[in-house]
Amino acid sequence: MSAGPEKVIRDEIRALTAYHVQSAEGMVKLDAMENPYRLPDGLRREIGEAVANAEINRYPDPTAPALVQRLRKVMGIGSEYDILLGNGSDEIIHIIIQSVARPGAVVLAPRPCFFMFSHYAQFAGLRYVGVLLNPDSGLRWCSSTIPIIRPGIYFRMRPLHRSSPRRRDWW
Repeated sequence: MSAGPEKVIRDEIRALTAYHVQSAEGMVKLDAMENPYRLPDGLRREIGEAVANAEINRYPDPTAPALVQRLRKVMGIGSEYDILLGNGSDEIIHIIIQSVARPGAVVLAPRPCFFMFSHYAQFAGLRYVGVLLNPDSGLRWCSSTIPIIRPGIYFRMRPLHRSSPRRRDWW
């Protein structure tokens, strides 16, 4: 008799609930980096041609040297820094958390923030500590909280530009 999933999946993982995405019908979604507009026909044709000519029977070079070089140039990133590429923020967060997943390690992040920080911490068997941000303390919690909690990693949120819908004056 084989064991069902409930016998082999950790209790804390089974206790998680699925991430619910609300329907965006009739709305412009600004929270998921989605473009509400259809791509122009010319660009769609170019993408189609690029895909048709791509060697999709082979894995791409995971180091993506041309992309890394372009990112360094456009974003002014020096060669003394590494660039971690991934398939969206979820994968990058997962890679970072898995990299520090030692017994007893803590993942520290401000609240409110992206919920995947806590989920990936749980997946890795790590303790997640979310520290509430407010206008009085802002990010200054880092200097007092980090020495006490001693996280394996902490995530600091910062909008990419001043008009970010999630921007706060203390960031």
